[in-house]
Amino acid sequence: MKKLLLIFGLLIYFAFSQNINAQITFDNVPPLSGGGNTAGGVSFNFTTNQAITIQNLRCAFSTATGTANIWYNTQKINGAPNVSTANGWVNLGTSAPFAGLSTASTSPVVQTIPIPLNLVMMPQDTFGFFIQWTGNVFPTTNVLIPTFTDGTVTIIADATSAYTGTGTTPTFNPRQINGGVIYILNTPCSGAPTAGTALAPATVCANQSFNLSLSGQSQSSGLNYQWMTGPTATGPWTYITGATTLSYATSQTIDTYYSCEVTCTNSSLADTSASIFVTTNPNLPAGTYTIGASGNYPNFNAAVAAMSCGIAGPVIFNVLPGSGPYNEQITIPQIINANATNTITFNGNGETITFATTASPNNYIIRLDG
Repeated sequence: MKKLLLIFGLLIYFAFSQNINAQITFDNVPPLSGGGNTAGGVSFNFTTNQAITIQNLRCAFSTATGTANIWYNTQKINGAPNVSTANGWVNLGTSAPFAGLSTASTSPVVQTIPIPLNLVMMPQDTFGFFIQWTGNVFPTTNVLIPTFTDGTVTIIADATSAYTGTGTTPTFNPRQINGGVIYILNTPCSGAPTAGTALAPATVCANQSFNLSLSGQSQSSGLNYQWMTGPTATGPWTYITGATTLSYATSQTIDTYYSCEVTCTNSSLADTSASIFVTTNPNLPAGTYTIGASGNYPNFNAAVAAMSCGIAGPVIFNVLPGSGPYNEQITIPQIINANATNTITFNGNGETITFATTASPNNYIIRLDG
């Protein structure tokens, strides 16, 4: 009898251990009532009480064929999000074209987005997510149930996080996602971990916020992270104070190498990731510049692009006499460091700009967008 009980106990343990890493699919009430909304993107917060790896997200899409983008932020959404790397958002990938399955917004069909994520979340993490689609996503207006949980993970789609809209600045609220997540529970680490490869933008503006993250790292619980900076690809490394999360938002003013030290707390063994080199684009120096074929910039768009990382002081652009007309459509975004003192002046010197505008929203020649 004791032998039988022992064998039975081993079988139970084996079955349980096999299920630890089984895929778990969790959708909010499938689908939520109150459908009928369409938009190009939808946001929500997501939290967990155990260490997990998110493998895929799920959402309801129109039957058009299109591509999806998934963004996330290690800070939870608290108000209409402005989804950009400057605000700490990380683009997790763009899908290949695929067809949506929802024939009507009132009957959304949740499907898996073909973007592998492998995003690790630790207990009590709360991340913000934004799903973009070139067609329409189908959210809902049911706000009576702001959270949806399976006991481990929770989708938060409340008045402070549930937004939809076109582009990356959704404003319609509250609009809850019809969708969900595919994840696995992470087993405790043992032995030496694998740190993988550091990820970051290749080029950033001075003082622009950007995210450091890892690819190919061990996906277990009990891992500690420490980001480091160095002058070369192999160091020597200096710890960044407080940079102890898998994804970390930082900024820089000089070209810098980054690496992450990953330690398994159960074994005290560590590994250092392959490094990433991030270069810095400086502000445009204060001064006077010319626009024209023989000037500093051949056209207005080139001059605007020169300010993409901001200005260091007042700048003046003089259009060279006789260099026009210019045939271009110009959008001037918010310029870093521009203010009442650091002004931007364009002197046209009698030259003209023309452009064959189309229907709204593109019926402009010069647009101030900031």
